[in-house]
Amino acid sequence: LLSPDLSFVSSIDSHIITHATYLLTSLSTPVAAAELENVDIKIEDIENDYNILSENTEVLITEGTGGLLTPIKDNLFNIHIPLALKIPVVFVVTPSNDSLNTYLNELNTAKKAGLDVIGTIINKYPLYSRNSEITTFPTVLEHYSDAKIIGVIRNFKDRIIKTDELFTEILNGIDLQDILRMEIPKLNLNI
Repeated sequence: LLSPDLSFVSSIDSHIITHATYLLTSLSTPVAAAELENVDIKIEDIENDYNILSENTEVLITEGTGGLLTPIKDNLFNIHIPLALKIPVVFVVTPSNDSLNTYLNELNTAKKAGLDVIGTIINKYPLYSRNSEITTFPTVLEHYSDAKIIGVIRNFKDRIIKTDELFTEILNGIDLQDILRMEIPKLNLNI
């Protein structure tokens, strides 16, 4: 099995190493997919893979699926992964009618659990919209939360864009130094 997302990332740059501890084919929640495919997800396996990868890479980005309270199995939820790995969290939110409430609940859950929240990336932000709820989304998000917006990535749907342009547009849309929590002296995002 190959993850379409990881395959795409690898196609952008052959130096990027991708890995999935568990790769399930069902599009359902992790708990349902694991049960359907008879896979016993163990946080120890995730921790082991993370430790091996972190020893062999300069920058390691992990990705979760679903919200923090998405169940993986009995007594194991997505929130347990960043807590076990002792890693900070970046939220990625798509502006929609329901996402503000969902995001504020996620942020509250993260803070109550003691997670270190770096900030938020707004994903699939439209170039143009007549929907005021969408156009004011970044302002409202900042007003009602204390999490910093560290990036806005434009919506690529229905746009013809080359891979290298996509990569440049994404890098120009996020504050990589905030995400990595380090100064990058030679970083030139206007590639």
